[in-house]
Amino acid sequence: MIRRLLISECNSRRKVLLFLGFLMYLCIVFLTQEFAFSGKELQIGQLRINDHLLFDFMIQFQILLLVGFILLGGYKSFLVSTVLNLVGFSACLIMSVKNHSTSLLPDILSYVTTEIVIGLIYNYKTRVKLQVAELEAKEKALQKMAYFDGLTNILNRKVFIEVVQERIVQYGEGRDDFYIIFLDIDDFKNINDKMGHYYGDLILKELSYRIMRHLSERDSIGRLGGDELGLLIYAQSENQIMENLRKIKEEILRAYRFEGKELHVTVSMGVAHFPADGHTSTELLKNADLAMYQSKAIGKNRITLFKSE
Repeated sequence: MIRRLLISECNSRRKVLLFLGFLMYLCIVFLTQEFAFSGKELQIGQLRINDHLLFDFMIQFQILLLVGFILLGGYKSFLVSTVLNLVGFSACLIMSVKNHSTSLLPDILSYVTTEIVIGLIYNYKTRVKLQVAELEAKEKALQKMAYFDGLTNILNRKVFIEVVQERIVQYGEGRDDFYIIFLDIDDFKNINDKMGHYYGDLILKELSYRIMRHLSERDSIGRLGGDELGLLIYAQSENQIMENLRKIKEEILRAYRFEGKELHVTVSMGVAHFPADGHTSTELLKNADLAMYQSKAIGKNRITLFKSE
């Protein structure tokens, strides 16, 4: 939010500077017309500046303003600079023809050179802008790789564990109890062996998406490895967490249809309660994992609450 406000403020200031520069340019063009071949002199103290020297100075100042335009702005500034440069060039050429003088040829050439410089600057800025955009895209991709699983787009193991630990620390600040769920797809190896890893990956992605749709904003999901997922879900009681997990399980059990094939999977889940079943992320995940293996042992496709002996 702060970054957006700063960018907006900078853009506003840039527009004001461009507008003031535009007005200054028009004033200088007018003064240039007034002093050209007029024989007038500008006196500053003991210094006297004749019309030719003053004219040359104004031409150079115009050119500086044009370069300033292109440095401050983007494509629109490039168009404005080109148009203004053309105006200055035309005015200078008309005065040269009108007064039958070749003394303005260097100034005319200055306008031509300026247009080349404006084009080069704009081209350079465009290339730099593209390179910056590419670097930002790569940075975002690297950040995504650092935080999210490349296949399922859910949190990776490291970040999920960090989130769990962070929520443990926040518990003393008025946070509610939460539950850690260790979820494993039953017989997933058979799916990979029979159907291929391609379909196994599709199931993992779709299954993760189905679970995410049933989570609240403060809940979390991460891939712990292979076909194992970790969930962090806030709930007021065991009855509430079991009801939430039953709904998630129903969603998981729905058929998976990919490219004309219909596949079915079941999952085993183990549930650990914070703070009753552990005070660290390691303890909670370990106990949830133990409960998950109990689900496997009693027939799979089960949800088991961890019970300490």
